Amino acid sequence: MILLARNGEKPLITTFGLTSADSWHERLGLPPESVEARAVELTYSYPGDVSAIDAFPLRSGLAVPIASGDERLGTLALYWRRERHQVSEQELGDLEAVARAVASTLEIVLRLEEARPFELDGVTGLPNARVMREALRRECARAERYHRHLAFVLLRVDAALTDDHLATVARILGSAVRGTDLPCYLGEGSFGMILPEAAQIDAQHVHRRLGAVLGRELVGVRLGSPRAVAVELRVDEDAVSFLERAEKELARAAQNGKRVTGKGSA
Repeated sequence: MILLARNGEKPLITTFGLTSADSWHERLGLPPESVEARAVELTYSYPGDVSAIDAFPLRSGLAVPIASGDERLGTLALYWRRERHQVSEQELGDLEAVARAVASTLEIVLRLEEARPFELDGVTGLPNARVMREALRRECARAERYHRHLAFVLLRVDAALTDDHLATVARILGSAVRGTDLPCYLGEGSFGMILPEAAQIDAQHVHRRLGAVLGRELVGVRLGSPRAVAVELRVDEDAVSFLERAEKELARAAQNGKRVTGKGSA
């Protein structure tokens, strides 16, 4: 279950495997408001013989906060039926990893919902360079704080692209990445893709798929070989130096006439 807090409004709840009665949020229990609490374990007790009413009632649960820095976005919870479950450290760590990925996606979605018209490219509908730099700064800070991977793909199409072609490239980028990723249009045929929780090899797979699909979809365009670099955040980099390294490697790719990948370690 994912519960999203909304200012002064009824929380938004989405569930999988829970009934509408199960997902009544006042019954489920929530972690404390402070994001400093790592998790809350839940135990359910029922009066009388609950099996006569529900053959598989909730018996226990584990809830962790979905947070971005010090801002609480919501709650992610996992529940067990049949018998009470003793949560292991591995299970807690796995749920926290999912919560971080959800937080990254929520930030992107909420940011785009609040985006002003001048922050979105009018042709592609993608966030522009300004939005990308802000998002890259947030994701670099998150990767450093939680010791997570972060990758970035920089793509440049050196061809005369019409608005229809640019819209096609944007559609391809949107279908080639995960929901947690953020594709952006940087202008002059350049696109950037922020890939949270992704390593070097993941970014390489993305730009290889893109090159193949672009060649098929952009019919009638003398496309050549789109240049792309896939880089992973290094421990000594911030958002500015990370982006600068990607741009330098793309320029080097232009001189060499081939794709390159920039090695790094998160």
